[in-house]
Amino acid sequence: MSLTLDTGEKIATYDGIIASNAFDALIAVTRAHAISLITKKYDFGVFIQQIGTFPNTKDNAWVYYVNGVSGDVAADKKTVKNGDTVLWKYTKPLY
Repeated sequence: MSLTLDTGEKIATYDGIIASNAFDALIAVTRAHAISLITKKYDFGVFIQQIGTFPNTKDNAWVYYVNGVSGDVAADKKTVKNGDTVLWKYTKPLY
């Protein structure tokens, strides 16, 4: 699988990721490339608060997509498989 981080300023894609869900894919990339990751655990699942130097704000937040479709559950609940593409995009939230 591949994972892309899009900060709005830079796009980086990482291939050959092995993970069972979208959150595990993010953890694999951030650990392998020494990118800071701040999360918070809730009853519904894990919430990403910051990736690298990009924190969630009222203007921008981290949203993930699997195969071009926005996540409908917390990232640690979204199953992925070999061949999938995961995108984490720092963008204006819809809420």
